[in-house]
Amino acid sequence: MSKAIVSSFRVFLVAGAVLLCALALGCQQQLADATMVGQAAKSVMINVAEIYNTGNVELVGAVISPQYLGHFSPLEEPVIGRKGFTEWVLVNRAAYSDLRVNINEMVAENNMICVKWTVTGTHTGKLFDIEPTGNWVRVEGLTMARLEGGKIIEEWIIWDVLDFYGQLGVEMTPGQI
Repeated sequence: MSKAIVSSFRVFLVAGAVLLCALALGCQQQLADATMVGQAAKSVMINVAEIYNTGNVELVGAVISPQYLGHFSPLEEPVIGRKGFTEWVLVNRAAYSDLRVNINEMVAENNMICVKWTVTGTHTGKLFDIEPTGNWVRVEGLTMARLEGGKIIEEWIIWDVLDFYGQLGVEMTPGQI
């Protein structure tokens, strides 16, 4: 083999190795970026739980987009905007004197996060048309949220509404919800 061919082959190998390293570093950077986005989304959801737990609605602007759209079972209409979200938090805090939201698990990818949560509280205030029962309730549910610019712009909240009403001692059928 001629020296020119060997030299060309070495240049080819070095260039290939450099390209593979660049690709590997690029993939590592993408993974690091995705991890940072996931951690940021988790921080947002932790702050949302804190808003429910403390009633500090001053934090709403930091985590909820002005264009927020919340799809909460069993509500027929979505909760809209920061004002709607704030009102929803205050309604729940007024109905449950010791309201507590606990985050059990979170999974984040791209601009989406899924949260498995547990809510507990004692029903000491009126909730819509349900007078206070004094019953302690425990409800588990899931939230799927879409974030833009580090804030929740849309979320879907699903939980066992029939079980919740049963814990309050209110008899409901699926058609009533």
